[in-house]
Amino acid sequence: MQAANERLMELSTTDGLTGLKNRRHFNELFAHEFKRACREQKPLSLLLLDIDHFKQLNDQYGHPFGDLCLTQAAQLIANTIRRPPDSAARYGGEEFAVLLPNTDKEGALHVADKIRESIGQHQVSDGQQQAVMTVSIGVASFIPSQNNTTEALLKAADDLLYRAKHNGRNRVEG
Repeated sequence: MQAANERLMELSTTDGLTGLKNRRHFNELFAHEFKRACREQKPLSLLLLDIDHFKQLNDQYGHPFGDLCLTQAAQLIANTIRRPPDSAARYGGEEFAVLLPNTDKEGALHVADKIRESIGQHQVSDGQQQAVMTVSIGVASFIPSQNNTTEALLKAADDLLYRAKHNGRNRVEG
């Protein structure tokens, strides 16, 4: 019975395609880590990543290849974040979120650039077609206080993600 309950919990918190945590679980974890960072006065960093020109990849190669791109991007992200408190989630569509507790902006920018390089150097192939993906990443970081919210950190990362896209894609803005 306990194994079945654990399996149900895993299914309810995991994105079925990528194997990363889903957005609902990410939002719960984000709120928890935000409160902890506020209490301990430690920095909290958030990365929002978007696969560049994903719709074109999907249209050109088909949805199964698009799904392969998503699963491989997720794996590359997961392989890049190594510390136990760090977590990655599929945030929606071709967008991913990475939460880096106790990580200042400099450290978060370093992780973001490693993710960008890892994805950009990876060839996605299904045996018949192949493509290289790039990602745009927005990096926001601050020490939470009673005066700010998870929404403020999320908006900052989202604004920086759109700046990365506007400034040419395949880049990190922080």
